[in-house]
Amino acid sequence: MDFTLGRKKYLERFTPDEFDYIVIDEFHHAAARTYRLLIDYFAPKFLQGLTATPERTDGGDLLALCKENLIFRSDLVEGIREQLLSPFHYYGVPDEVDYQNIPWKSSHFDEVALTEAVATRARAENALDQYRKRGGTQTLAFCCSTRHADFMRTFFRDADVRAAAVHSESSSDPRVGSLEQLSAGALDIVFAVDIFNEGVDLPSIDTVMMLRPTESRILWLQQFGRGLRKAEGKPRLTVIDYIGNHRTFLLKPQTLFSLPSGDAQIDHQLRLLEQGKAEFPPGCEVTYELETINILRTFLRLGSDDSPIKYFYEDFRDRNGVRPTATELYHEGYSPGSLRKSYGSWFGFVQTMGDLSSKSQQLAKIGSAAEFLKELEITAMTRSYKMLVVLAMLNSNCFPGEISIDRLCDGVRRLARRSAALLRDLAVPLDDSQALETKLVGNPIRYWKQVGGTSGVSYFTYRDRQFATTFHISDQDHGDYANLVRELADWRLATYLDRKLPSDRPKNDKDDGTTELDGLERGRSYTRKDIPPAFGFVFNTGAWNQGYVAQTGHIFLFVALEKIQMAQEFHYADRFLSRDLFERQSQNKQSQESPAGWKIRDHAENDISVHLLVRKTKKTSEGKATPFTYCGDVDFVSWDGDEPITVQWRLKQPLPDQLARHFEVA
Repeated sequence: MDFTLGRKKYLERFTPDEFDYIVIDEFHHAAARTYRLLIDYFAPKFLQGLTATPERTDGGDLLALCKENLIFRSDLVEGIREQLLSPFHYYGVPDEVDYQNIPWKSSHFDEVALTEAVATRARAENALDQYRKRGGTQTLAFCCSTRHADFMRTFFRDADVRAAAVHSESSSDPRVGSLEQLSAGALDIVFAVDIFNEGVDLPSIDTVMMLRPTESRILWLQQFGRGLRKAEGKPRLTVIDYIGNHRTFLLKPQTLFSLPSGDAQIDHQLRLLEQGKAEFPPGCEVTYELETINILRTFLRLGSDDSPIKYFYEDFRDRNGVRPTATELYHEGYSPGSLRKSYGSWFGFVQTMGDLSSKSQQLAKIGSAAEFLKELEITAMTRSYKMLVVLAMLNSNCFPGEISIDRLCDGVRRLARRSAALLRDLAVPLDDSQALETKLVGNPIRYWKQVGGTSGVSYFTYRDRQFATTFHISDQDHGDYANLVRELADWRLATYLDRKLPSDRPKNDKDDGTTELDGLERGRSYTRKDIPPAFGFVFNTGAWNQGYVAQTGHIFLFVALEKIQMAQEFHYADRFLSRDLFERQSQNKQSQESPAGWKIRDHAENDISVHLLVRKTKKTSEGKATPFTYCGDVDFVSWDGDEPITVQWRLKQPLPDQLARHFEVA
């Protein structure tokens, strides 16, 4: 029996709404076929995924699968601060292997060539020296292949170290027995090959050795995490990690320090380490040998304009064997919408990168179907409805095509039940079919009927309770076009949901207009030039090199907390009063009765979002402009004085621990 068919028949023993609450462990596997069958089949009132490593194992995007519905997240740093995980001492040591000469195949180093390079006496001697210098009493070492693990076992045994090798081949030592011996003190070290990455409880492990490169953050973090369990008599975990001459090794500091994407973030962290200014959780230390830092710096690409997006795109493709989707790019802190100025559209950029098939290129260039893709990318979203009806049609395999209003309501209902934000956005009881139908007909259906391309023909019709596209795609091209539409709809919905649907925005159900809003991600750093494109604006020095920037529907507050490097006339009293309260002083000539003053006071009533961007200093120690950290949206609380005005702003979301420490907020 076909595997998929067998699983589906098993699921059909239950009704889709059989369970009210479904919990899925190891949710980072959610993209796998077996997981997707279950997720797509059931329609519980609540579906919860649990994972210690919140990334899809194929490099994809968990948040997109969950419709941006993240309930709770606690990272490694927070776990250590809460004393749930063991502190660690991390040592990044230089690897003498020349990784540049090892073939890269299917997003991995070629295993045979990699083994030849790492299973050498010289490297084993270095590993033994590191082990004797820094290792503890119970060590788990990760190797790249069976032969590598067996080689290391033999070498360490010859050096009178009690060692075992555990893997899936016949030369393996007993898996359970080896772990028991390690825990009992009868073994000193176990060399493993992708067998203890997850699902194994090893609380007494006090040393982890990374003797292999890792091409994914999730694998590296899983291996690191094998030793983070707390145990009696274990003061810390020691991690010995080899850093080699290949760009993939940049994933290690990025993951260790929970850095956003971008080489500039890694460069900044390396400088903090060199200056002794890097911050670590209590009891933790990070030591990079100078040669290690030099190796990492060799592979940093610090470009400008859209170069960071290209670099991330290329790295993602190299690591995972596929290009990133627009949503994946967005979740890494980049704005796909910012590419339109140079490339015309997101898919124009993808084509330039060589990743759009000739069939997809044709679908994205000619006719009403191509015009609809452009409309989908730029249409404004004051509500989620337009994307919901498109996604509901896609999920029913009816796009392009026709769908009854009853079936469309069922599809939207199914999507909305997966997200509290979407439920709140629809603002009608999902079980009230008439109310839901009225909502859809009066809003997104009405909008899509009215909007058409340059030919003047609308994209959709609605007659006799049937919602249908006016354009058609051949059967052989149907799947390719549906994939293009889904990618854009997923991205647009992700950007919308990321705005958190503030409860105090005006009750306006209209979902039309032309202005796009992608937004910024809280906690990430941006240059001034990065910010306007994320909101559909164009950067120019005169307008944006100010502390107060007003644009249509938005106010941007740019703040430098330390004023030493600034002229005396710009020494405004700006400070965090608490994690959710910020005090900012205006320019000297600004008054409460000025138009700018009215905008500040009445921004909520006028549907103007106010964004707070903060940096400690104007310049870095190298004399470059310090990027701003986006602290989120703020609401007016009160003001005092005139020319200047001292305004207190309430953050809609309090600063998380990491930002509070960075800005030294009590």
